[in-house]
Amino acid sequence: MSDLYFNLRMASKQFERQSKKSEKEQAKQRLKVKQALEKGNVEAARIHASNAIRLGNEANNFLRLSSRLDAAASRVKQAEMMNTVAKTLGSVVKGLDKALETLDTEKLE
Repeated sequence: MSDLYFNLRMASKQFERQSKKSEKEQAKQRLKVKQALEKGNVEAARIHASNAIRLGNEANNFLRLSSRLDAAASRVKQAEMMNTVAKTLGSVVKGLDKALETLDTEKLE
């Protein structure tokens, strides 16, 4: 199960890195829009603007996926911990049962 947790975290970080990469590329496209408008090339500016919008949406989608994977990884980690607690409680209960068997219950009252 920890392999699953590790893989989910790695995938989440990859999506996060890809989101940042898309944001940087979006900034470059915005700069190209500005440069194209300064040169009076409206058509090129429109192309770069549509690229910038697409990259912005892409960055948001990657970030959304990263967040979902983080949530899933958190649930997996929580399930792991609950299994560990359940196993520990099982052994504690067995130990308490043995202790109660050896104790004289009449002396406790």
